[in-house]
Amino acid sequence: MLNPSGKAIKINKEFTRLFGYTQADVEKGEVLLAPEELMNESNMILERTKAGKKVILQTKRFKKNGEPVEVEIVAGPIKKNNQLIAIYVVWKNLSELKESERRARKNEERFLAIFEGSRDALLFITDQQAHFVAVNQAACKLTGYSREELLQMRIPDLHEEADLEAYKQYFHRILRGESILSEAKILRKDGQKIDVEFSNNIIFLDGTPYIHTVARDISEWKKDKERIKAFLREKDVMLQEIHHRVKNNMQIIISLMRIQARKVKNARFSKYLQALQDRVYSMSLIHDHFYKERQLDKINIATYIKELINHLFYIHGHKDNKIKINLAIDKIYLDLNKAVPFGMLINEIITNILKHAFPQRKKGEIFLRLYQDGNKKIHLLISDTGVGLPSEVDIENPTTMGLQLMKDLTQQLKGEIQIESEQGTKIKVVFPGKN
Repeated sequence: MLNPSGKAIKINKEFTRLFGYTQADVEKGEVLLAPEELMNESNMILERTKAGKKVILQTKRFKKNGEPVEVEIVAGPIKKNNQLIAIYVVWKNLSELKESERRARKNEERFLAIFEGSRDALLFITDQQAHFVAVNQAACKLTGYSREELLQMRIPDLHEEADLEAYKQYFHRILRGESILSEAKILRKDGQKIDVEFSNNIIFLDGTPYIHTVARDISEWKKDKERIKAFLREKDVMLQEIHHRVKNNMQIIISLMRIQARKVKNARFSKYLQALQDRVYSMSLIHDHFYKERQLDKINIATYIKELINHLFYIHGHKDNKIKINLAIDKIYLDLNKAVPFGMLINEIITNILKHAFPQRKKGEIFLRLYQDGNKKIHLLISDTGVGLPSEVDIENPTTMGLQLMKDLTQQLKGEIQIESEQGTKIKVVFPGKN
């Protein structure tokens, strides 16, 4: 409370708590809330209250320790018999409120910077009529409409009639809480139709549901995608043609060797030519499978093994079912770099078994197991019930071409081979499934 001349005469506890001054300070005249730069404002308040007016304003005052504090001042006259006898002044601490307002403004500025700075179109859509209630500059650029125009529009206004049914289904699903990623064409203000990807979620602001949509122009991306598809189709056709020509060339080589073998009178040389034919055929069959496969980067090796074994049984005259073949083959895919040496390895192993394991047309069995373990390593296990390898054969340092080829081909597969000859022959090859 102030006297009519503006000198403080009485304060309450809240005043002391806010500014740090005591009643003793008041009595000594040591209260100074408004420094020199605020003196004009302080005098204005005093003059207006003296004139009988009530004053309300938000301003700044200083505590006893010099710390500024934001306050709301309510001041007015106290009269008796129409004479001014005192002035009341109420100070309300606004520091926390002002700080909250500053934080809110800062958050709003940050949100607007993010909202407007996004390269994607950000749209808020609300109610059953799907009106736009907030859009950013990117949305204007995407659609060709101004912000003011978009805020007068609904999302169906951007779609042609044919696309509206799908939009309605998405809209109701999003309102039920689903997050939906979709693609659709929208119609720009200039009449151009563009492909757009929409990412939609429901959000709640002050308890009101809104659909938050991020839209991105994917027209160029879709054009690039179609160009890549066309390129890959051309590449597939080219690779198929290459495999087909390689296979045909190998068939020509096989035919030439077959013609030559008929003219050769030396039986041993004729056998060598037959072995070469089988090896070339195993490679030719690989290219034939790649030619037929839709996935030109890999083939299902199981069908290849079965076809190769049928060929070898036929070539080596085992059509009487005296030798039984037992296959347990998992579905395993190999690329060209592994399929060729793997096919030749199968060819060498089965050919050697058919030639040497069952002399004098003896009956027997061959077991072939192919599988892949948890470490992506491929296991090939082949065994027979034949006579086994001759005792003079050094398995570790083979001199025969067949065994040497098996070791060389296993090295090409970056694998390991184990050969045992006891009650028949057992061969185990392990190699990594991936390059």
